[in-house]
Amino acid sequence: MSARIVASLLLLGIVSATLVSASIFRQNSYWRLYESNRHRQNHARTFSENETTEQSTLRRIPLVKHDSVRQTLTDENVVVLNKYANLLKKYANFEQADGKLSSLGRTVEPLSNYMDAQYYGSIGLGTPEQSFKVIFDTGSSNLWVPSRKCWSPACWVHSTYDSRKSSSYIKDDRALEIRYGSGSMKGFLSADVLNIAGAKVTNQTFGEATSLPGITFVAAKFDGILGMGFDTISQDAVKTPFHNMIDQKLVSEPVFSFYLNREQEKTPGGEIIFGGVDKKYVDGEISYTPVTKAGYWQFKMDSVELRGKNSSSTVNLEVNACQGGCQAIADTGTSLIAGPKKEIMQLNEKLGAIPIVGGEYVLPTCDLDSLPDLVFKIEGKEFPLKPQEYVLEISQMGKKICLSGLFGMDIPKNPLWILGDVFIGPYYTVFDYGNKRLGFAHTKKQ
Repeated sequence: MSARIVASLLLLGIVSATLVSASIFRQNSYWRLYESNRHRQNHARTFSENETTEQSTLRRIPLVKHDSVRQTLTDENVVVLNKYANLLKKYANFEQADGKLSSLGRTVEPLSNYMDAQYYGSIGLGTPEQSFKVIFDTGSSNLWVPSRKCWSPACWVHSTYDSRKSSSYIKDDRALEIRYGSGSMKGFLSADVLNIAGAKVTNQTFGEATSLPGITFVAAKFDGILGMGFDTISQDAVKTPFHNMIDQKLVSEPVFSFYLNREQEKTPGGEIIFGGVDKKYVDGEISYTPVTKAGYWQFKMDSVELRGKNSSSTVNLEVNACQGGCQAIADTGTSLIAGPKKEIMQLNEKLGAIPIVGGEYVLPTCDLDSLPDLVFKIEGKEFPLKPQEYVLEISQMGKKICLSGLFGMDIPKNPLWILGDVFIGPYYTVFDYGNKRLGFAHTKKQ
């Protein structure tokens, strides 16, 4: 291996190390969900293939797909420090007893959660409307945007909210702080009219960020985050925007769904659909599974399997992970797929991938046709990913490098899998808030 390639891999490892803190657990209130929400609804309403939602009742926001923050920093040769140690400290403060989780200390939200978030859409705040580009993140539950009172470098290059220009502004002023791996996002709460997909949500409480840490948000193409999780993990017990949309009868069904376009050349980058399912994006039936912990969109997964294509495949032996079942989270705020380090190592070793700094793996070549399918089983149904879907091709120092979409992360006493955009892209995902369930179906090619 030439010195140039070795140097390329080392730099890639340093930059990609920021992904180890992918969007897994967002805020302090996550752990409260283990003490509440013990019972889920047993009789969920079923969507049959013949049931369709009238297009006129759906609200939608086109999503823009852009180079990730990590790719932007890589292109500019910016080195980002590894935040893995911070993540370990975060979960070292938790214990499990009698099936419940209790917090023994403050939690830290890794800053690099959004390093690979590529999809964002537009919202409006205030009267007249002030526009912002946000990540619609199912792994958190707060809405925040930069404030005009913010003096961090990140705020200088992004849209900021100015309460003086809004006739519908309502003062709150409660302090808001979300801690990240490299510092805290600090600010305060305000309330105003939120325009989301044409719906006017009144009295929506949100955060005005006055301090944003690190370089991540400087390079980000989005201005803020709009959390799509449940209220139980919301900082300061703020009601989520989607919960308000339901209460104010702005959606016909308490359901939202994601279509993510993984083809770089095509537009739009995707859509988030409020109020139901858009069948034009669905190929076949939607398979549902109940939410096991109503905080994040958490569910039970049966297994993860690396399966050889045929007898002539370079990888013919099966590799099984998540044996006996495991817990997983559907997270639109991260791009890759995370899992326990030991199991991820076994899967990546079978692919021939080489470990690099931060828990990620790079393939020695980009011969994707020789690789097997990665199969997830949920509610007894298989959801396979082709190599072209779980391997990321990126440019590094003028060379094409193939990065495995699987990276390892151990959560003490709580092994979890995180299914990000690598999975949600090929599988149209339905977030049924009312019935506390998730639905997956093949994404229909457009």
